[in-house]
Amino acid sequence: MGKECNVPGSTGVPLLSDQTLAFWREPLEFCRKRTEKHGSVFQTRLLNHGTIVVCDYDTAREVLALPEEAASASEAYDDLFHDVFGEESILLTTHNREHIRLKSCLLTWLAPSNIEALDPLLTNVAARTKASSDEPLDLYQNLKVVCLHATLMIMLGLEQSVIYEQHLERLLRDHWHGITGLLSTFNLGLGSKSTVATAQEARDILIRLIQDQLVRVREEPDNAALTFLRQFDKALDEYDNAFKADQLLLLVSALVPKALAASLTLAVLRETQRCYPSMFAVRRHVKKNEGVDVGRFHIPLGYHIMVIIPLANADPAMYEDPQHRLIFHDWAQRGTRAPQSFNPDRWAENVPRPLTFGHGTHGWLPASPTTQPAQDEH
Repeated sequence: MGKECNVPGSTGVPLLSDQTLAFWREPLEFCRKRTEKHGSVFQTRLLNHGTIVVCDYDTAREVLALPEEAASASEAYDDLFHDVFGEESILLTTHNREHIRLKSCLLTWLAPSNIEALDPLLTNVAARTKASSDEPLDLYQNLKVVCLHATLMIMLGLEQSVIYEQHLERLLRDHWHGITGLLSTFNLGLGSKSTVATAQEARDILIRLIQDQLVRVREEPDNAALTFLRQFDKALDEYDNAFKADQLLLLVSALVPKALAASLTLAVLRETQRCYPSMFAVRRHVKKNEGVDVGRFHIPLGYHIMVIIPLANADPAMYEDPQHRLIFHDWAQRGTRAPQSFNPDRWAENVPRPLTFGHGTHGWLPASPTTQPAQDEH
């Protein structure tokens, strides 16, 4: 018989002890209450799975460094996303050949030289989103708009006039926010039917638009605006346009814009990455028969592990925070918040890189001044 889980807390009994709704309503408050009781690593039941929740930097980094054969990233998302995106989603099945080719394509596009080439485009879009002189500027929210437009123009080859005329910003927001409703519906039957319907309607319009652009790739081989889309089409040449459109929609609806928005300044942007991570949590599924050991904890086969990125990035053991001011996150739409001060000066010292873009095998952005620590990485 294998070793038992020694993580504090309890998973309770299936279904009756599920805490998903409480977590979804106020995730940071959910974690705060349990860390006060159990410490920065605790067990609970989420989406009806026994789940280890990790809220401190060192343990989070150790979890993210586990090899795929011990704690799988792709399997951790199967029950979350496959009902929505299908079992063959390349973006969510990290071990296949097409995923590797697509990742290579994306990393090429996100190279520092290509980001610099977006300067005129970003300036043009930023002028439309700039707050008036007497209003505070929400840097992250404005950068998300800028990066959304840049993503649509570069990745899909769309003209800026089309983005405005077809209200693509609103459609993409409806689709992405609707995904959370879809996940709740599929996993727990808690989703709003109107949210699901709105998301599906937005998805249908966006898929048709993306498929039209894929047709243009073949009809306009010399169109420079379609360069990325042409590379993407070639990387997945064994698949039909419907399949390619599904993958592209996941990229342009939030993943790339949110990641770019969190990575656009040096000291200020490093601190923005730390305080406003593009993902709230990442998951792993323990698949090693004998389980895994993380720090002083043993996690048996079958458990899910969830790393809470905003809390790991706000770990006072790593990031000194004497003022304890409150910075509201993107997740604050549901009333959640995390204690931390916004202090770009910390990056002049030897502090560890935030975990915003992951760590280990699945850390994905290319090395650049905005994704590296000021000095040696811990």
